[in-house]
Amino acid sequence: MKSLAESSPRRVESRQNARVKELRAGLSRGMKTAHDHIAVEGLHLVQEAVKSGLKLDTVFLQEGREELLQQFPSINAEILILSEDVFLSAAMTEHPQGIAALVEVYLDGKKVFSEEYTQINGDVRLDPAVFDPKQFTSAHWEKP
Repeated sequence: MKSLAESSPRRVESRQNARVKELRAGLSRGMKTAHDHIAVEGLHLVQEAVKSGLKLDTVFLQEGREELLQQFPSINAEILILSEDVFLSAAMTEHPQGIAALVEVYLDGKKVFSEEYTQINGDVRLDPAVFDPKQFTSAHWEKP
């Protein structure tokens, strides 16, 4: 498997590129894209996605920030080098770091297409003291 640095990056100069549009939509909405990817922006978030075992589908680099590829050895993903204008059109942070990614989410070796809420425990017992102003403190219950 080639590392990102050894892969052949493709240059994108159009804001209308389908992958750039998907990144922009994912970052602006904060939810999965139409292709079931999660968009992340910034070196730390991309690193955390990799450490968490998520698969990078596409890595977006701002032109001139190619050295960031050295942070991700042995990961196979499509690499797009975006002109500054195109990268900034998709970025949502005030001071972009020049890297973003579309991430695929897997659970138990299977791609996750929708959020699963099977781990939610609905049988939660609340301590009655939470509702007793004498035990919880009256400061939370007094009117201003």
